[in-house]
Amino acid sequence: MLLFELADNRSKRFVTAIEFSARFSSILVAFYASCVVQAQSGSITLSDASKELLVVNPDSHSVSIFDVRSEISKRAEVQMLGVPQAISIDKNSRTAFVTSRQSNTLEVISLESDLLKGCVPVGASPFGVASDFNYIYVANQKSDSISVIHRSSFLPLLTIDVDSAPRGLNLDAESNLLYVTHFFTGDVSIIDTKKMLVTGRVSVNSSANISQSLVIDNSRNRAYLPQTFSNSANQALLFDTTVFPVVTTIDLISKTEMRASRLALDVIDQPVGIPLDAVMDSNDRLFVANSASNDMSVIDLTTSRGVANIEVGANPRGLAFDPGSNRVFVNNTLSGTLSVVDALTLQVIGEVETTEIPTAQSLLNGKRIFNDSSRPELARDSWIACATCHFDGEHDGRTWFFADGPRNSPSLLGVADTPPFHWSGDLDELHDVELAVRVTQAGTGLASGPSNCEPACDQAPTNQGRSQDLDDLALYLASLQFEKTDTSTSVSALRGQKLFSSKAVGCAQCHIPPTYTDGLRHNVGTGAGSVERKGMLFDTPSLRGINRTAPYFHDGSAASLEMMFTVMNRDDLHGKTSSLDTAELTDLAAFLKSLGAAKEGGAGICERPTSIGFDATAELVLNKHSFLAGDHLSLNVHSAGSQLSDFYVVIALPDGELASFTSPENSLLLGELVPLAENIDLDKGFSVRLADTVLDGSVPAGFYQLYAVAVSPGADPLDRDAWLAFEQLEFEIKSSD
Repeated sequence: MLLFELADNRSKRFVTAIEFSARFSSILVAFYASCVVQAQSGSITLSDASKELLVVNPDSHSVSIFDVRSEISKRAEVQMLGVPQAISIDKNSRTAFVTSRQSNTLEVISLESDLLKGCVPVGASPFGVASDFNYIYVANQKSDSISVIHRSSFLPLLTIDVDSAPRGLNLDAESNLLYVTHFFTGDVSIIDTKKMLVTGRVSVNSSANISQSLVIDNSRNRAYLPQTFSNSANQALLFDTTVFPVVTTIDLISKTEMRASRLALDVIDQPVGIPLDAVMDSNDRLFVANSASNDMSVIDLTTSRGVANIEVGANPRGLAFDPGSNRVFVNNTLSGTLSVVDALTLQVIGEVETTEIPTAQSLLNGKRIFNDSSRPELARDSWIACATCHFDGEHDGRTWFFADGPRNSPSLLGVADTPPFHWSGDLDELHDVELAVRVTQAGTGLASGPSNCEPACDQAPTNQGRSQDLDDLALYLASLQFEKTDTSTSVSALRGQKLFSSKAVGCAQCHIPPTYTDGLRHNVGTGAGSVERKGMLFDTPSLRGINRTAPYFHDGSAASLEMMFTVMNRDDLHGKTSSLDTAELTDLAAFLKSLGAAKEGGAGICERPTSIGFDATAELVLNKHSFLAGDHLSLNVHSAGSQLSDFYVVIALPDGELASFTSPENSLLLGELVPLAENIDLDKGFSVRLADTVLDGSVPAGFYQLYAVAVSPGADPLDRDAWLAFEQLEFEIKSSD
């Protein structure tokens, strides 16, 4: 490795310029943070000074924009490319960022023109979105990642891998921490946005799921998470102890759950269903939107007591609080309305239409019933809705103990194409959901008279036509379709497909494309336990989306695909897999995962929005910030903006010497500062892996400074006036002694 030494004055000039830039950057960040202390993702948000209210309309594929400074008036409704999920506003540029499922994009709306300006491809099923001074962050629920997008140029810079099903985001600008909720586990990941690394994780009760919103209470150093606790280990399956709504409290100092401060909504408020979103007002009260019971809980955080329960519209999924007018706005997604609540009197003072939902009335009614726990016909004491275990038609990843025995919750996507129904195959029509409404949900039922499931559902008169509500619910179930999948397959998956289709393995004999089921029942060796009461034959499940529906088998006894082929299939009752070697099992699993690999956003969906302003950003990302001899060092460089630039990466050694990286091969040049790249177009983005090596014992211990500087083409990199972008990192190499 070659090092160079500059004259003392030149070295000092560079360091002085860097120090100035660091101070200047700190001022900018501090100013921005004063404007946006927190950025909480959700389906409704207010602009700066509460001038506008923006509401996403998933069933209309649109975003409604309201003027709310005095009277509430609808200004525009902007059509989206996909199904909008959550929204965030960049208050400086008057730009709104909207995540869209199906198209898997981040869509950009100008609040000056109320027009869609373009979109950015992101991961699969994006939901949460938040932005800071430099970046936009998007939570991709089915890609298990966070997309990081340059705020001004809208260039995707990098992705951060996180645990499964990231959904909600809350960005705390004061601490540079991004909190990520995980939908099915209830846990929270913490990302340091300066390092672009996951630096912490808060584990909550293992029963928690349907976890979306996170509210930060900086005055108490706490965070609040509306969640549903599903006690699936309860073999009694009592309606009031198995599923219950809570608000989990997290200590932000220790990053741990405060179990003694957990708020059980059905105790402090009244029975409610699926708490999904929350906001705080200026009087230490927490407002919680209960999407299944169509109401809102109000909790006094000083006493941890419920003070009100307010009925709102159908399926409230988003809340926003305006401190200027002391109003809470509620997005009722399935009634297409906005409830306006006086936060002082806790009264509904208005209701405004957000959109005219274009869905056919019968189908819309069926969707409302699916998501509703408030009606006694559907559930006892607002206990559960169909959506409690099958949120948005999918599954909860849990195995429940029913009278028939243990039953793993299946996804309902494509259910109409895969009869018969239930693991036992004892339901012959979708209308037999009447049995689940009466037994599982403890409702009185949607049809009068018997459930038509005696002695068995497939041996009794049809349930179709017995009530409009039941017909509508069945219609909605039939509308749930398999998601579009990524058609690209790896070499391993292609090899696995040949194994899957071969007579020697025999998977395709029962799992017949395109639905990957034969509609028959088989003995696969999983029904021999003493708790099973329906025998050894089980319906062949579809394999579509199988990579996201763990655990497997009717009783959830296989935690992974690999376990399903090995530990749970020693007798080859579930395909002839015992003779396959490790590589073949890996290939077979790769093929099955490809059947459900969610399609991510890609090129050609729409045009990238025009850049906002003319600023640029540079970023250095290290895999860690403290190293020992033998540690693996990985350094990535990203830059984006709207100018042409020369790009330099400089390292300052502990003794004050400077060196510049001159190539991705990690060479350092003696003599002058040489650009890593010249005349690059930041509008197209610049990204390179600079270092990927193992540190040996010859590297001296101490603190190292890394600097990334983008300058105007041909300019002196030490001339701060020529800097377009700047980034600084410090890392330490510790002695191995």
